[in-house]
Amino acid sequence: MKENKKYISLSHWIDESTPSYGNQGGFSRNSISSIKKGKTANSEEWFFNNHLGTHIDFPKHFDDTGLSSSDFKDPFFVFKKIGLIVLEKPVLPGQLISVEDLLPQLNLLPKSTEVLLLKTHFEQYRLEPMYWKNNPGYNVELSVFFRSHFTNLSVFGFDSISLTSLHHRSMGKKAHKAFLNKDDEVIMPSFTI
Repeated sequence: MKENKKYISLSHWIDESTPSYGNQGGFSRNSISSIKKGKTANSEEWFFNNHLGTHIDFPKHFDDTGLSSSDFKDPFFVFKKIGLIVLEKPVLPGQLISVEDLLPQLNLLPKSTEVLLLKTHFEQYRLEPMYWKNNPGYNVELSVFFRSHFTNLSVFGFDSISLTSLHHRSMGKKAHKAFLNKDDEVIMPSFTI
């Protein structure tokens, strides 16, 4: 009997129009081998910064002694208890998202949630400058609340370009350090659905 599974893509394809946080370098490609030019295969070099498109912030992002991607072994990335919060109203440009904004739905999720995904609806601006110029940010209090509320939380993902809003950089730095605390990591993939 064939199992019917539903999958939701959390990514966009990277291309030259992919926005970057703070407009700090985009994506470019260079052909190094082309079938059209008589070569055996097509091959490209890609150039982009590590804070582009769908990505994961690991503890080393804000702490030189923190763990990097290669320090997390495969079993870490296998999850069964995924919680999804879809905000009823889209966040405002530059809004600092707080526990109060999420509380009604947070209380409906099991305490054993391993991955918490937040749909803010800000992804609708992805191809506009507002997406990187006026992205929402996340209050440091979310890290404290998530750790006390969810016993198994490992990942917090959201549909905006960064945990840090360009309008709230100081808070963003604190939030990154709190979420990526090397003694109790909650990694944060920035994703889009």
